[in-house]
Formats: sequence, C-alpha cells, structure tokens
Amino acid sequence: MSLEERVQALQDLVNRLRQEVAQLGEENEGLRQENEVLRQENEVLRRENEALRQENERLVEQLGVGQSRQPPSFVKANRPKGERGQRRKRAAKDNHGRRRMAPTRYEVHEIETCPECGERLTQGSCYYRREVIDIPPPQAVEVVEHQVMKGWCWRCRSWRSAAVNWSGIVVGSGRVGVRLMGLVAYMRARLRIPLRTIQEYVDTAYQVHLSVGEISDLCRRAVCQLAQGSARLLAEARASLSSTWTKPAGEKMGRTATSGVW
Repeated sequence: MSLEERVQALQDLVNRLRQEVAQLGEENEGLRQENEVLRQENEVLRRENEALRQENERLVEQLGVGQSRQPPSFVKANRPKGERGQRRKRAAKDNHGRRRMAPTRYEVHEIETCPECGERLTQGSCYYRREVIDIPPPQAVEVVEHQVMKGWCWRCRSWRSAAVNWSGIVVGSGRVGVRLMGLVAYMRARLRIPLRTIQEYVDTAYQVHLSVGEISDLCRRAVCQLAQGSARLLAEARASLSSTWTKPAGEKMGRTATSGVW
C-alpha cells in the first residue's frame, strides 16, 4: 500500500470517528434532558408522599389507633385456651378402613424360580393378599331370539303354540328388554342425563345404537309400567286394609277403624 493510500485511509477513519463522537454527544444530551425530567418528577412524587404521610398521621390521631379503648358490645371476648375441651374419640365402629368383601374371583401370582440365581423354589405359600375392587369390562349387548314352537294337535285338529310370559323379559311389543329399558330410564329420570349422552354411553359400553326418539319412548313406557305397578300395589294395600278392618257383627266401629279408610 502506498503512502497516499494509507493517508487516505487514516483520514476516512478520523472522519468516521468524528461522526460517532458527534452522535454520542447527541445521545448524551438527550439522556441528560431525560434525567432532568425524571429528577423533577421524583421531586413532585416526594412532595406528594410527604403530604400523604402527614395526612395519615392526622387520621391516626383522629381515630385513636393504637390507644387502649373498650371493644364494642357485640364483640365477644377471647376464649381462654385452657377452657378447650378434650377432643372426643372416634367410635370403634367408625375407626377402621373398608371392610373386606367376599371375593368373586381369585387370581394367584405364582413364582417358580428364584429371580437372582434361577433355582427352583419349594414350599410355596401365600405371602400377602391384596383386594382390588373394580367393575368388569363392558360386554356387547345380548340379542336373544325367542323361538316359540308350535305343534299340531290331532285330537283338536288345530295348531298349538307354547305360552310365553313376557312380563319379565320385554314390555309390550317392543324389542328392547326390561334391563336395558331400566338402565335408560334410571339414567334419564334419576341421574338427569341428557338423551344424547345416554345414546353415546349405550353405544360405547354395550355396542347397541338407540335413536333419541327410541330412548324417549323407552322412558315413557317405563314410567307407564311404574305407574301401573304403583296403582296395583295401592289397590292391593287398600283391599288388605279393608278386609282387615271389617266391622264384626254387633260391634261398634271405633275411631281407629274409621281412620283406615283412604
């Protein structure tokens, strides 16, 4: 590099440094002005703080906070710690965990060889027992086809079919059994579950699809059956009471007997 090029490079460096110095000077001036503004704001806040402190002291003097005074009449006195009674012990019948239930299935976890050396184990016995309460996995819906058989009677010259009592199987001419109907009615009437949620649950747990209209009809028929059963029981109870409280011949009916008439 020649001498003239080196001189030119130094001049460019000097010019760039001068520009940076000028820029830093401008930034310094801006920061100084901002500092002055903040100092003035700090002074204003200090004065406001002093005024608030004086106002607080004046209010404390007016209210008498920290001075001994009598509590209001509605305030209860503190209860001495010595008057606290001894904690009552829990009854023996309640002081235990869940009682063991009768097992419905046994699952034995056996070990035949030593996990460390591989030697065959002998004199096996139960080490400990653990009870696990759980529900069985959901099963698909049970579809039963009832085949009612018939036969020809040569004496009566007519066909005869088996008499089936459908009262505990299905209601009316429907296809849904009483157990599924009872489940749907219980979820709707007792648990207040929406129809769409009942439909989703039955479809997921039992793999049977019921429309919303069919679920509503099942609930209606269940209510009708319960109403008929309730009316039948009420009639039987009234008949039983009437037969029990019948007035014997020559005996006056007292107040107790008349009170049994519904």
